[in-house]
Amino acid sequence: MQEDGEKDRDRFIFDLVNGRSSEEFERIKSLDGKASRVIAISGIVLSLETGFIGVLLNSIPKGSDFYVTSRLLLMVSFTFLVISIGISLRAYAIKTWKTAPNVEHLINEYAMLSTAA
Repeated sequence: MQEDGEKDRDRFIFDLVNGRSSEEFERIKSLDGKASRVIAISGIVLSLETGFIGVLLNSIPKGSDFYVTSRLLLMVSFTFLVISIGISLRAYAIKTWKTAPNVEHLINEYAMLSTAA
């Protein structure tokens, strides 16, 4: 009779840990997808921007009022795109997580509590 209780307890612990691990895996997979999309879009925009920089810089004369503004705007947008790619790569590299139920604590406390009862 007591063996059935232990099996139920062990099954409960297994289901709890298994469910939480599956949730964490899906969350990490979702975050990886979002980070890779940001990297791809930023890369496309960055390649388009670098392609147009030469054309834009040569078409604006040095004496123009827009000369300094255009260069400043290009440098700021280029900087933000590179920062965006860097942050996305950093987010993509994170693969560790802490599960909500601490497995060792759960087994030690829950199993010991139920065996004492």
